[in-house]
Amino acid sequence: MVGLTGSILVFQDEIDRALDPELFYVMEQQRKMPFEEIVPLIRQKYPDLQFDYIMRSAEDKPNEAYRLFRFKTEEEFFINPYTGELSGKRLHESSFTHIVTELHRTLLIPVAGRYIVGLATLCLLILTISGLRLWVPQRWNQLKSMLTVKFSAGFKRQNYDWHNVLGFYSSPVVALLSLTGFCITFSPLVIALLFMLNGQNPQGVAELLGAKSVYTEGAKTLTVREVTAISEKTMPGARVAGLAFPADSSGNYR
Repeated sequence: MVGLTGSILVFQDEIDRALDPELFYVMEQQRKMPFEEIVPLIRQKYPDLQFDYIMRSAEDKPNEAYRLFRFKTEEEFFINPYTGELSGKRLHESSFTHIVTELHRTLLIPVAGRYIVGLATLCLLILTISGLRLWVPQRWNQLKSMLTVKFSAGFKRQNYDWHNVLGFYSSPVVALLSLTGFCITFSPLVIALLFMLNGQNPQGVAELLGAKSVYTEGAKTLTVREVTAISEKTMPGARVAGLAFPADSSGNYR
């Protein structure tokens, strides 16, 4: 199930756009507005529209809409980047790719599913490494025969050969996928371990992920234009593909 859904998710953007083309695509016009221009325009045109995040695709194609998210309600809005007009909306959690993603990560089982998948990937990693150890022939002159399929043999022997050959050549990829999948599931522990290996306090993870702004009464909040200018100055040549807004007076732009 994890392998099948993972294979589907490789093409999630293409599938998503094929299923809802009227949401994702707009007519190309002369100039696409950057975030610092379109965000104030959206708030002016749709004062009741609440959103926490704005993003554009990695390719930033000229005929693709901007996407807005409201995390609390799981609503996703699509905005024409040339006019600022709302072109459609949907519940993100009801989309096909979101359901496949949840199947891939949790098997649609609340809480426990995430750990079932994580432990399954750990088992796969152990099976792959131990399988390689069992596969290594006792004599090196047998190595060639272990890496080839004997087509003249019967079905049972060919099946055994294909199992060995495909298992050997795919093992580095399978091991990497299972290791990274395990790290994603147990990311808080893995990140804390990386901090420790780097000679830092593992509590730095909480400080990093839970960073807060210092609220100052009467201080003016930075505008989107000012924030993007700071990011461009800090990281020359970088492109802002997504922007999350502060949730409260001590929140951050991200």
